[in-house]
Amino acid sequence: GVDEDTDEGWNEADLGVKSAAEGEFSVRGFVFGSRLRLTPRQEGRAGAALECAVGSSGVQLVLVATGAVAGAVLLDEGIPAEQIHLRLLAEGTEGHENWWDADEAELAPSGDFRIADQLPGRYSLGISLEDDLELVLIPAVVVTSGETNRDARLAAIDLRRRLFLTRLRFLPPEPDARLEGSLSYQRPGADEEGEHRHYFRGNPVELVTPYESLDLTCAVKGYRSVRLTHVSGEREVPLVRALRIRLRLPEDVALPAPPTYLKATLVADEGEEIDWGASGFDENRESVSRVGRTGRMRVQWLIEKRSTDGASATSLDIEPVQWVEVVDSEQEQRFELQVSREALEKALAKSPF
Repeated sequence: GVDEDTDEGWNEADLGVKSAAEGEFSVRGFVFGSRLRLTPRQEGRAGAALECAVGSSGVQLVLVATGAVAGAVLLDEGIPAEQIHLRLLAEGTEGHENWWDADEAELAPSGDFRIADQLPGRYSLGISLEDDLELVLIPAVVVTSGETNRDARLAAIDLRRRLFLTRLRFLPPEPDARLEGSLSYQRPGADEEGEHRHYFRGNPVELVTPYESLDLTCAVKGYRSVRLTHVSGEREVPLVRALRIRLRLPEDVALPAPPTYLKATLVADEGEEIDWGASGFDENRESVSRVGRTGRMRVQWLIEKRSTDGASATSLDIEPVQWVEVVDSEQEQRFELQVSREALEKALAKSPF
């Protein structure tokens, strides 16, 4: 990983370096920041990450034989194993921010799992659903070089009668529509801090949770958001096309030059899904997007950079924040944007593009 001297920590950078037969290596490449963490790997062997300054020489990396952890998770019939996540993290580093860097294993349809290529040491095995909804934490799992740990505690981790399957079949106006979006869900009566999110592609959507009943908000791209309460088992969900919104820039605001494009859309709050597919401002200085709900909405600015390989985009923070009121209408709604040239130029100067 590469340290960019920011609060975001270390960023992964695969520079594709291989050592010579005698073990010598040289890492060359374009990186940000001043420090690196180098991690050596070889089939059946690995080494601890070593931190060094960019430009260092004489760095020594040590390889040792790796081990593995194996076991099985027992699930009720019909619970999809692919929604169960297993992570192995070295003991002493079990902080929330580290779990997502831990090695992850997938369950076989039978429920069996094996996490290989681990350095010798003591670990904690965490089993969770997505969005960090933890189910089981097993401490003191020992990994030994060249061996597979078959700890009796891991042989049959019983999650039967603890998980429930909710199945939503969306009914869009176009029966063959390809759907994607997210489900925000929580146990009925829970506050907002108890909310979790599941991202999906396809239809129907299967969601595994520890809750027999759910309150759900379905945010399907291109359609109105749908709020459901006390959902359990299977449910059919009719969809209505999202509201079409047109936003217009003031005449005196300059647009960035291609391949960088300025865009804008509307969101209800910080947790709302953003329409990243909003169009860039055209020759009429207008950007068109779709929003899934009515009410008071915040203008969300976006910046996108395009290339022959695709496009990347990020949000822009422009002050002051503008709010508009979106009504329930089949007609396109149009709003004049209130932004100064100075505020936009300041935000663009801070963007990575």
